Amino acid sequence: VQFKLAKLDGEFVGHAHADTDEAFLVLAGTLRMRFRDREEVLGAGEMIELLPFPFFVLEDGKIADCNQAALKVYGYEKREELIGLPPYFLSPPVQPDGMSSDIKGEEMIKKAVEAGYHRFKWMHRRKNGKSFWARVVMFSKKGLVFAVVNDVDRVEKLRKKTAEMLRRMKNLAERDHLTGL
Repeated sequence: VQFKLAKLDGEFVGHAHADTDEAFLVLAGTLRMRFRDREEVLGAGEMIELLPFPFFVLEDGKIADCNQAALKVYGYEKREELIGLPPYFLSPPVQPDGMSSDIKGEEMIKKAVEAGYHRFKWMHRRKNGKSFWARVVMFSKKGLVFAVVNDVDRVEKLRKKTAEMLRRMKNLAERDHLTGL
């Protein structure tokens, strides 16, 4: 994921990047985007849905906005269900390292604000109570924190399965199963 901030005045002729996902969030003013099949007009605080994965805008440590992908991944139907909540509300009470999700979540946000950028692995929880691993990328600009969540739970499960399979293969290769030696 690549983020670029731009300040526009007047007309800007954009172009497509086939190998990049993009998101547009208007902080002030209006942005009019013309596509082949439609036109989108965004006002201050509005975001266009071009990212296929969860994207959050945080203000004062709370969710100020999110995209449709975030609602889908976490199992919610409306933005209003999440707006105003801290992002660690979407987590189990305790992270796998034993640390409280709310305390650790505040630390992650603080790191993003102080450094301008922070990347980390995090255990999330869907509305139905099921947990999943994700890689989170946060960056901060003008008092807002932008967070992209990449669900890596499936990758983690495959990695564990592969490690177990390799362990079994090593056991088979090192042991004579006819004699038990």
